Amino acid sequence: MGAPRVLDRLDEFGVESIVDLTERRPTGYRSPSWDFSTHTLGILDELGFEWDSSQMATDFEPYRVREGWAAPADAPFERGTETDIVEVPVSWQRDDFPAFAFNRKRGYANEKSVFRQWREQFDWMVDNVDDGVFVLTMHPQVIGQSHRLVRLESFVEHVADTPGVVFETVAEVADRFRSA
Repeated sequence: MGAPRVLDRLDEFGVESIVDLTERRPTGYRSPSWDFSTHTLGILDELGFEWDSSQMATDFEPYRVREGWAAPADAPFERGTETDIVEVPVSWQRDDFPAFAFNRKRGYANEKSVFRQWREQFDWMVDNVDDGVFVLTMHPQVIGQSHRLVRLESFVEHVADTPGVVFETVAEVADRFRSA
């Protein structure tokens, strides 16, 4: 038996730090900026994680993460094989940072139109996707400005008033998907 890789110890240290803070072992992962490397899946599997929320293969439906897939330029797409890790998909369109964080080239997005887009996407999902999952990614330093919180509150009220809608954690969504 060889010495453990440094990465293995760092990964476990990170997990233990979360356990120390929350008294719960994490069951899933969302990569920063949704950068899912060729090593991420193996690390998640080694750590016993059950879900990920960093990929975008569908808009509103969970699926199993695949390993060994390939998208060659001159051959058919290779789907790879399903793993036990459930993906709860995200979208740049439903992330506050690209729209609301200042960009020197484009400034800010029109806030009213972003919230309208989120509402229209949510309504479309409700009308067209059975058991759809709407993941809205928010960063406290971006969404947490008072004028945005008023619009966010209105959006959340709209979602909450929609018949059949429930608010769940990503872990709950993954568990429900796995048991279906």
